[in-house]
Amino acid sequence: PTARHLTFIVSAGNTSEDVQAVVEAFRQIELDESNLCEAGNTMSFAYTTKWQDIPPPENVVTPREAYFSATVAKALSCPELVGSICAATVCPYPPGIPVLMPGERVSKAAL
Repeated sequence: PTARHLTFIVSAGNTSEDVQAVVEAFRQIELDESNLCEAGNTMSFAYTTKWQDIPPPENVVTPREAYFSATVAKALSCPELVGSICAATVCPYPPGIPVLMPGERVSKAAL
């Protein structure tokens, strides 16, 4: 079997220009497919770019202050979290890239 899919992981460290550069590279590959494929084979690419620049986080307190602060553990819905200060790293897996760090104000964009 051959690989038929590529997944690119985009994080808050990337810009919309980074994503656009990857998309443009694949568009060029598609235009040059005759150089990449054997006679009679074709290839095509589907482009999905749902990118928006995420504003930089607002650091309210130091990570140390947030981590060691008096916190109350309780279940909250996402809308209730907006505006609060994160006390622990929020790192969904996969891909394992932190979206919130201790001391940052929780924003709607981060959720």
